[in-house]
Amino acid sequence: MLQSILDDFMGEALLEDALQIYTERTKKSKETYERAREVFPGGINHNIRFFEPYPLYIKSGKGSRVWDVDGNEYIDLWMLHMGAILGHSHPAIVKALQEQIEHSLHHGFVNEKAIEFAELICDLVPCAEKVRLCCSGTEATQYASRLARAYTGKKILLKAKGGWHGGNDVLQKGVSYPFEAKESLGIPGEAQMYTHTIPFNDTESTLDIIEDHGKDLAGIILEPMLGAGGCIPATREYLKAVKEAVVKHDALLIFDEVITGFKFAGCAQGYYGVAPNLTTLGKTLGGGLPVGSVVGEEQIMNLAEPGGKVWVGGGTFSGNVSTMSTGIATLKYLKDHPDVYDKIGSLGGELRKGIDKIFDEHGAITRTTGIGPFLNTHFPSKDVSIMSGKFDAKGFEYNFRLINYGILFLPGRGGLISAVHSKMDVNKILEVTGEVAGEVVHGN
Repeated sequence: MLQSILDDFMGEALLEDALQIYTERTKKSKETYERAREVFPGGINHNIRFFEPYPLYIKSGKGSRVWDVDGNEYIDLWMLHMGAILGHSHPAIVKALQEQIEHSLHHGFVNEKAIEFAELICDLVPCAEKVRLCCSGTEATQYASRLARAYTGKKILLKAKGGWHGGNDVLQKGVSYPFEAKESLGIPGEAQMYTHTIPFNDTESTLDIIEDHGKDLAGIILEPMLGAGGCIPATREYLKAVKEAVVKHDALLIFDEVITGFKFAGCAQGYYGVAPNLTTLGKTLGGGLPVGSVVGEEQIMNLAEPGGKVWVGGGTFSGNVSTMSTGIATLKYLKDHPDVYDKIGSLGGELRKGIDKIFDEHGAITRTTGIGPFLNTHFPSKDVSIMSGKFDAKGFEYNFRLINYGILFLPGRGGLISAVHSKMDVNKILEVTGEVAGEVVHGN
């Protein structure tokens, strides 16, 4: 709750001015939220989309912009949960969907477009020899875990503290600070009996834990960059050491690239030069429609063959022609325009450096983390480092104040520079940061 955050972290009423502006600008969002509470628990359908005093309700999006129900325009940096690399309603994606829905939305049978889609995935993702499509990242990580255990005949899975791999029972552990508490009621302890955590980027401790569980280690699932954990990139040395350790113990390395997938040439595994055995994908993969996928080495993926040893179902809407059409359009565009990655990486780096420079000029130490197009501004202290996972009140306040100036993060979350963001967008974000930095640091 925002008031308790203020009381606990920032003193009395530090955000009262920003709250007043927000409520004056977003009166229809408030009315819409009250309506939503009558039919949805908490008024939302994804818990992270809520923030105090009420969330924004977005009506439309185009390119790098979105508009809320009150008509306010924003430069969007949340970008479909950091998934919309080509921006909102990209012409190539819209055209592909329009052409497809003239024939069918989904017919529940196999189709040629799914094959073309999988061929593109195999072409663009280094570890992808075969593909199994599903409908969400949560499903993909669930199936990857199952495949790892089936292939190795072993039980234990390791995941990073602060790593989010969706809401499946097996992996929803060690996500939120202080990492030891149960993440959700309704998950029996037995479901996570063989899931253990490792400290992200701490090579020595991670290798010790791997050694402790080595004989029964099925695999390690890692985000190459912690997404929900603060856009914190792994070091190349850490990933290489983990890969060597899993090979030593005949286990599998799984990269969760639901967030990082297709934000770099060859995804994050191409950027780091570390090939996992399996990869989970989502978000960008569907071009704006729901999708998930497990991809990886043929001998592992073949366990999912019909009549085989592992059930990897996918769901009623897996491989549907609408998502296949938007996914193909997205991947073809990225394949034909590799310069996208240079652009978003350059603008992302400029924005990260610029934000930290502005706060430094105001006497605050910040660390805007991320790689390539990603960014998340942290306010570390002697007591709280960015790796702790502890709630960052100043980071939340910075994001919240930006909303009133037409710059949209989801407060407390990371952001994405897309192919349609411009140098002018970056300059505007830095200009506004200069306006709010004093308010965040000094309360004025």
